[in-house]
Parts: sequence; structure tokens; C-alpha cells
Amino acid sequence: MFPPKVIGFVGNQSKMVQSIYEPLFIEAGYEVIGSDILDPSGLSNEEVVLRADVVIFSILPLDNVAPAMREQIRNARPNTLWLHGSSVQQVRDNSIGEVLLDVDLWNRGVDTGFVHFMIAPTVKSIRGQAIVAGFPNPRPVNPGWQPWLEGILLAKKAKVFRKTIEEHDELTEGSQLIPMVMAVATGMVWQRLGIDVSEMLRVAGAPARLQAFGSIRSLGAQDVVSEIITRHPEGPSVLRTLVEVFTDLAEWVENKQVGAIASEMKQARERIDAADLAKILSTTDWLVRVLGDLNGGAVGFNFTNEQNQVGLLGKVLTRFDNHEVDKTTTTAQRLPDGSAQFFVGVESDLDDPRVRAAEREVLEELGAETVEDDFTL
Repeated sequence: MFPPKVIGFVGNQSKMVQSIYEPLFIEAGYEVIGSDILDPSGLSNEEVVLRADVVIFSILPLDNVAPAMREQIRNARPNTLWLHGSSVQQVRDNSIGEVLLDVDLWNRGVDTGFVHFMIAPTVKSIRGQAIVAGFPNPRPVNPGWQPWLEGILLAKKAKVFRKTIEEHDELTEGSQLIPMVMAVATGMVWQRLGIDVSEMLRVAGAPARLQAFGSIRSLGAQDVVSEIITRHPEGPSVLRTLVEVFTDLAEWVENKQVGAIASEMKQARERIDAADLAKILSTTDWLVRVLGDLNGGAVGFNFTNEQNQVGLLGKVLTRFDNHEVDKTTTTAQRLPDGSAQFFVGVESDLDDPRVRAAEREVLEELGAETVEDDFTL
């Protein structure tokens, strides 16, 4: 049915479905149903396919996706849309892309595609985030499906990129596969060398912290990361290349070949467009300054959804101005549930009577709750 009324998830117990997909479609006004082997009391995959106008497959392990989709082709209804919703399309030895290109599905009046949210479920918001989507059928049954999906995503201020199945996996080789492999390698080195990561981060500069934070975040998603690394079509190739790279590096370090290392670094950086490089460096410097400012001393506040009204930030800052508190970095973020979190970096010590007076007024007069120090390890 188009426009759709029911969105169905095969694999509705996944963190991505529960934190990102499901809230997105419920907020857009759709009925959401789902099935999952982790919830035997719920609907079956067949029931989801028979009832839903849009079926989104979000399954781990990735090897199980293509068989699960093929098993349901017999139940496919015309004028529906099937989407795959995870990180790899051409899964090694069990390609999901081949199912999306299955002529039998198209002949049954089913359009197919993929949608990949390039964020972790803990983010809980797609605002400003990259989303890669594609509809491989050159002659879609209903050309309206692509603008329908993109409209929902763009309404939440997401950045949507149209790509083919092949382009998607080529891009994720660099944007996911290589960073994830490096995160795993970093964790393995920390472990084998007995690195005290917390202590290391306490004395590290902000750039090192940013790199470590990315690795630590990936290390917390063991199931997803290990699946992507082992199932991505370029996984073996990337690992072979890394072996070659580290073999070269080991030789250069052993022989103190500073020039060889510097040359490789220069060539890698020169591959980046000059305008993009300027933005990357500026953004990195900004992030480093923000972390430094807040690490140097900040007061944090939480406000509920009801309290988060227009003008709230001004009221908070006015309390600090009234007590002549000089500020460094101030951040104000609306959280996915509508609540707000503010951090006010201050030049003086946190125990300065003026800072404590301003903080007390925000808590007592505006009803905020204090946020514990999130920046100083």
C-alpha cells in the first residue's frame, strides 16, 4: 500500500530498531510492528511480511539476512517496499544485494532498497547525521517510495546520500571497515602491552583523546564490529594491506627511516581535497578547544522536556552574567527526548563564590539538576 500505514521490522529487538528506526517512524505517525527470534511471543517473520506495507530487515548475524529475506519472498505482497537496514550489502558468501536485485521480488510488485544509518544506536538522533540509501531497481514498481523515505529522513535534518549497492560497500570500506579494524588493533595492542587506558587518557592531549574515544566506542560494539569486519566484501583485502603496511612500518622504525614514514604521511594527506582539509583542521581545532575549555572547569545542568522552552539558555547565562562570571565555552544541546543539557565553561575556579552563587540560582530558580563532571578523567 502506498502511501504506507504499517512499518514492519524483521529483527525488532536490535538496538538500532529500538533506538533509531522505531521512534523515527512512530513519530512520523506510522503503526510499527515487528518480529525477532529473541521475542518468541511476538509476531513471526511471515506475519510481519503479510501485514506491513514497508518491511525493514535488521538482523544479526549478517549471514542470516539473505536467507531470511529469501524465505519470505513467497509471502511478499504487491505494492510494498522491502529495505535492508544494516552496514553491509554484499555480505561475503551470502550477498544481501543479490536479494535486493531478485527479479522474482520485482515481478511480485515489491520494490527493494537499503537504508544505512551511519551512527551508533546510542546517539538516538539522526539530526545532521549521514544516511546512505539506495533503490537498485532501474524500473521501480512505484517511483514514489524513494522520495517518501527521503522525505521522512530529511524532515529530521539528516544528510541523505543516494548510492548504489556497490558504491555503498566501497564507501564503507573507508568510513567503517578500516576505522573498525584499527579500533580492534588498538585495543589488542593496549591489552598486550598492559596499557592503563584511563591513566593514559588523563595525561593525553585532546587530539589523542579524540582518537582514543573513537576506538573505545567501537570496542563497545563487539557484535556489530566483528560482523562488519568479517562479512564486508573488502575485509580480507583490507587486512592483507594492513599486514603489508605494518611490515613496512616495522622495517622503517627498526632502521630509523624517518623520511620514509614522513613521506607516506605527506602523500596520504595530499589525497584530501584542500578545501575539505581546511574544514577538517578547523573542526578538529574547535573540538580540541571545546574539550580543553570544559576540562578546565565547567558547570553542567539538565532540564526536563517541559522546562526546555525558548529563552532557557539566556536565563541560565544571565545568572552567570549577574555574578560577573567570565565564560569560556558554553554548550547547549537538545537531547532526543526533548530535554536539554547545558555546560558553562568558566574562567575562574569552580569553587569561586560567584560561580557557586550562579549555579545555585539556576538550580533553585530554574529547576535544573546538576550534571556530574563529564570531562575530567
